[in-house]
Amino acid sequence: MLDRIKSWCRHSATIAWATMLAAAGAAMEIVPPALDLLGAPDVAEAIKAMLPAQWVGLYTLAIGIVTYAARMRSLRGSA
Repeated sequence: MLDRIKSWCRHSATIAWATMLAAAGAAMEIVPPALDLLGAPDVAEAIKAMLPAQWVGLYTLAIGIVTYAARMRSLRGSA
């Protein structure tokens, strides 16, 4: 399983980090509205209180995507 994860991340810690950032950013954008729809507004409010900035999830997602793209560009250049 670890070998599959390493190959999926192209044996690059930077790619793994970018993937985790993008996933975290997407989760920060998706979870609070989903909890509102599921009828758990108290939980959504608690999450929003921990992450007060409105754009934190989008920033995190964007940083993950840019990091991934930059690393992939450098991997293509070295091959």
